[in-house]
Amino acid sequence: ERGSAASLFSAVAGESLSDLNFGKAFADILEAEEGQATRLILTFAQSEARTFTDAHWRAVSDLSRIGLKFALTDVTDLDMDFE
Repeated sequence: ERGSAASLFSAVAGESLSDLNFGKAFADILEAEEGQATRLILTFAQSEARTFTDAHWRAVSDLSRIGLKFALTDVTDLDMDFE
């Protein structure tokens, strides 16, 4: 409302990403708040991303389609492949 274009980083747990109720509710809120999804950057630890299942990656993909961005925290090496 104040015209800020700043981004907001927020940590998210992999467990939340794989929870269908969380993902749907989160997507509904962001779709209702037009333009806010592009300002939000969800973060998760590299060690947690290494344990993501296909369900986790589907959730990341679904959320990215509505404009969300993602970032890794606690990076210990660059040995990861993000197709």
